[in-house]
Amino acid sequence: MPHTAGSGRVDLGPEVAYRIDLAGATFTEPRAAFGSFWGIDSLSKLAPGSAPQVDPRLKAEAGVTLGVVNGPKLQATGEEGDGIARDVWSGRLQLSVPLK
Repeated sequence: MPHTAGSGRVDLGPEVAYRIDLAGATFTEPRAAFGSFWGIDSLSKLAPGSAPQVDPRLKAEAGVTLGVVNGPKLQATGEEGDGIARDVWSGRLQLSVPLK
């Protein structure tokens, strides 16, 4: 008997970001976002005829990006709002390097 599993998330909410140009071609971009999200724990919840499990959760997110125009950038982001416990933050550090 085949079993399909999956997960995903739908985010909804405004984001505010402002890019500040620094010396040369470098920049910094602080950002903040808030809103809600819906988790999709299983693809079976998306099947036609199944009752949707609507459990929206609130979130707050903040971060900053440091980078070079048309070059590498480093993004640090923190998010609060896992829906299970309050005041639990998760973070992500991402380095993007374009291949030219």
